[in-house]
Amino acid sequence: MAGVSNSQGSSASFNGAIIVPIIIRITHIFHVSEKRPENIIWYVTLTGLVIIFIMLLSLYIASKAMRGDERFTLIHKISIVFATTGGTCFRNAILTETNFTDAILQNTDLRKAKLKKTYFYNVKGLDSVPSGENSLQNPQVRQVLVSRIGIDKNFDRQDLRGVNFKGANLKYASFIGANLSDANLQQADLSTAKLVQTQLDGTDFTGATLTGAYIEDWGITNSTLFDGVGCDYVYMRLPTKESPNPLRKPDNNKEVFADGEFGDFIKPIVDTLDLYHNSGVDPRAIAISFKQLAENHPEAELRIVGMEVKGEDKILLRAKTASTSDKSELSAEYFKIYNELKALAQQEFLALVAEKDSRIASLENMVVTALQSPSFYAQTYNNKGDTMSGDSESPLDIEIKRVLNYTRCWGLYL
Repeated sequence: MAGVSNSQGSSASFNGAIIVPIIIRITHIFHVSEKRPENIIWYVTLTGLVIIFIMLLSLYIASKAMRGDERFTLIHKISIVFATTGGTCFRNAILTETNFTDAILQNTDLRKAKLKKTYFYNVKGLDSVPSGENSLQNPQVRQVLVSRIGIDKNFDRQDLRGVNFKGANLKYASFIGANLSDANLQQADLSTAKLVQTQLDGTDFTGATLTGAYIEDWGITNSTLFDGVGCDYVYMRLPTKESPNPLRKPDNNKEVFADGEFGDFIKPIVDTLDLYHNSGVDPRAIAISFKQLAENHPEAELRIVGMEVKGEDKILLRAKTASTSDKSELSAEYFKIYNELKALAQQEFLALVAEKDSRIASLENMVVTALQSPSFYAQTYNNKGDTMSGDSESPLDIEIKRVLNYTRCWGLYL
């Protein structure tokens, strides 16, 4: 695994591409200067200054490219290809859970390699590794993999599937909307981390610290591991200006979870499919989409067990599923159907509802029951968030009932 460093490789490649033509030009100049010897000193001085300038420029560009500057991405890729020639090749290799601790990987080719839960702690030369389409292409992720320090880093909406952050210090880190499925977070410190709407199917939290973490609508499943998790308390909602209360659990600020109690607290919501609608909620589209999803996947045994209204235009629909169901695929298919329905023109939408009237009649009862009887959610989730109440109706509750009455008037329900 020997070889020059990546910055040296980048500089050499850049120098070679630019200086070689200059040398050719110099040769021509010397040939011409034989006829006019008095100009040779001037030519040599000028050429030397140009070469020094080009070398300094190439070093600057190489340095920027190695730091992940997007302006020099092409140079970075080209230089790495040259630098890895003759180096160790793991291209297309399956390196799942391989431990590279303290290894020297300069000029190693990892393009298209399977790097699920691969451990890179204290690795040398990871910046010089051509990685292709995997987590190593992100400079910030590479830095955390090597140093295990990710305090206050922002990983919002990034694809981090299968990443190995074992033992990493991720205090205050933000993973809002990120995909951490199948990631290794064993012994990681996630104190006060933002895990809002984070996909965590198959994620291993064994021995991790989650005290003070924000876990609003996080996507845990029955394959998410919480063995030995250290957690005194969590926040069920990320505070906003409109809703500053983060909903601490346990509710009493003087209480903390006992050893092993956090696992018991979180267990009831593991087997639910959480369908979070955060803008432009269309109750009719929700009803049809869920019904269509249930028809497409009878083996999933989908049934609505709770609805949570958050503000004027946000709703969380929870559905019980079979333990073997792939919740990630179900969620993706549901929102594909939902978004396609919302994009339909009004007349097309009404025609579609009319075609499905006999099949969505039962869903009306399910929705109404969920609106009128939120007891499952209130009892199981300890009144997390703004649960619906039978005594008072939110604007969204009223809208759902209004739509159901509207569709009856048009004869769309049997």
